[in-house]
Amino acid sequence: MTTGDLIAVTGATGFLGSHICDVLLEQGRRVRAAHRASSNLRWLRDKDLETKEVDLTDPASLDSFLTG
Repeated sequence: MTTGDLIAVTGATGFLGSHICDVLLEQGRRVRAAHRASSNLRWLRDKDLETKEVDLTDPASLDSFLTG
């Protein structure tokens, strides 16, 4: 069961970001993981988290990721 505030993780498809997601999920945290359109989502498969395609250079895309 996940609890608490939603934690947004950028770089979630990379080596460090995927491990950060793992630790947060092990702690029972709610996680929203950002990924680029071209990202390989293999590190995030079968995990209880929300994924969202984000262009970090686009303020509207980033705002959407962080707020909803």
